[in-house]
Amino acid sequence: MMKFGLFFGLCLPALVAGAALRSHKTNTSYTINDKIFINGNEIASGAGISSVEGCNAAPKESTTVKVCGCAVKVIASLLTECQPYGKYSHAVGHCDCGNSACAESELKSGYTEEFNWKAASYLVEAC
Repeated sequence: MMKFGLFFGLCLPALVAGAALRSHKTNTSYTINDKIFINGNEIASGAGISSVEGCNAAPKESTTVKVCGCAVKVIASLLTECQPYGKYSHAVGHCDCGNSACAESELKSGYTEEFNWKAASYLVEAC
């Protein structure tokens, strides 16, 4: 009985946290100015962003992310399931409604020489 309780005591919080990450939906109203692009291709815009909130698999060879508008941000990740991994998790989006410019970023890292890395997943969050 002790092993059963220990299993649920250790694993249940991780399962709940994972489910919360995947079902991350908000009541945010997106406008026509809110848009998400990966490698120059529009992923979602306006009210359609609600359908991609949470963790998503990134398109193949994803090396650039662009976010327009002030109600959304994207966190690109080298790992699957939007797992953070140091410099290989990169947030894009300024969440500043006073700034009308789009936020765009190449996914780069490196200490002495920079190199591009490819996102395996991306997390869409409301600001």
